[in-house]
Amino acid sequence: MITPEAAVIAGDTTEDVFQACNEIGPRLTLDARETFTDIRLDYLAAYGMNGASDRMRGKTVRQIIDEYVPTNIEPRESGEIDGIQYSIYSALDPAVESYTNSADSGEPSDAPKDRASRFDNGNSTAGPR
Repeated sequence: MITPEAAVIAGDTTEDVFQACNEIGPRLTLDARETFTDIRLDYLAAYGMNGASDRMRGKTVRQIIDEYVPTNIEPRESGEIDGIQYSIYSALDPAVESYTNSADSGEPSDAPKDRASRFDNGNSTAGPR
């Protein structure tokens, strides 16, 4: 096991960052792994691969967990097929730099209301490829 304080997400490229996440994730405690996986999926849905890697690069898992603010992007559609839960979101708008929910500021979110598909069988998956 590795602690969230000792696990650093390092990498020069987006692929390197996600490879580091994939290598570190299974070595975390179950609670930390589930939280970290949920954050990664939320970042992927909100910011895409590059934006998600930029938010995690050079940080410890503890920093990522402590700094996380849920994006609360609403799926266009969600449901369940043969026991597998799914949510469908629209593609990112490249002109929007931040998809964070600004509900705390009283302003509406810039986030689109739908995104690319992500399947979740209850064991959080890596998202669309």
